[in-house]
Amino acid sequence: MEVLKIPEFKDFGTPIEIIKKFGGKQKFNEAIKELEKEIYSA
Repeated sequence: MEVLKIPEFKDFGTPIEIIKKFGGKQKFNEAIKELEKEIYSA
């Protein structure tokens, strides 16, 4: 969640707005875990 507070993400909205775009906190966390899995498996 802290990553959403960096200035580069402000163009996408507030942290709450960004999470809502993913369909809620659970879906956001699932997307982050999937992204981490893809990044670190390479």
